[in-house]
Amino acid sequence: MIMSVEVDFMLPRQIDEQEENALRSLADRAVSIVLDMDGKSKEMYEVSVLYTDDGFIRELNGQYRGEDSATDVLSFPMMSPEEMDIASGFPEVLGDIVISLDTAERQAKERGVSLREEVGLLLIHGCLHLLGYDHDDPGEEAIMWRKQETALDLLRKTIKGHR
Repeated sequence: MIMSVEVDFMLPRQIDEQEENALRSLADRAVSIVLDMDGKSKEMYEVSVLYTDDGFIRELNGQYRGEDSATDVLSFPMMSPEEMDIASGFPEVLGDIVISLDTAERQAKERGVSLREEVGLLLIHGCLHLLGYDHDDPGEEAIMWRKQETALDLLRKTIKGHR
């Protein structure tokens, strides 16, 4: 698979190089797992990931979803699943995933998991949305949750191997 995962940080605080590298690597692994599971392993894809804070994601949530609150993850697909047709030699830009590390940290503590596992879950969830999966109705939700759990199980195995 030829894949490009562009990772950026927009945080009010500094993070050290080790944490930054771990979050970049996690994004690469999570997106790769989801694309492989969805049968996209022989195509070229580009995904953008932005790690940010509650303040910025709240602004985005208000602007794009009309909700005046912070959230954990937002996905911005570049096209509908029907429009995804890879032109030979050109990467398919799937879209953007925005994750609030503030919310991810709180949720990790609440769920009793590591921050890496929580962020991995959010990356998987966001990537599934980019591929057109949703949880608007019970049937779609069941499919998305099943794929999400399978991908998370695979990611957990790689997280344990890269501590």
